[in-house]
Amino acid sequence: MLISALVQIAHFSVQPILSLYVADIHGPASIAFFSGLAFSAAGAGNLIMARNWGKWGGIVLAMSKS
Repeated sequence: MLISALVQIAHFSVQPILSLYVADIHGPASIAFFSGLAFSAAGAGNLIMARNWGKWGGIVLAMSKS
C-alpha cells in the first residue's frame, strides 16, 4: 500500500509541468491533447501490467515464505 501511494505521488507530481515539457517537444499546437495522452500512458501501462505484477508478487511472496 505504501509503494502504491509513493507511485501515485510521483505520477501526479509530474502533471502540472507536463504540458510545458510537451510544448517544448511538440510545439504549441494541441498541447492539452498531447499532454493528456502522455499523462494517460502511465495509467494505461498500469492497467495492462497490473495482472502480471500481481502474479509476480505472489511468486515472490511464496518464495520468501519457503
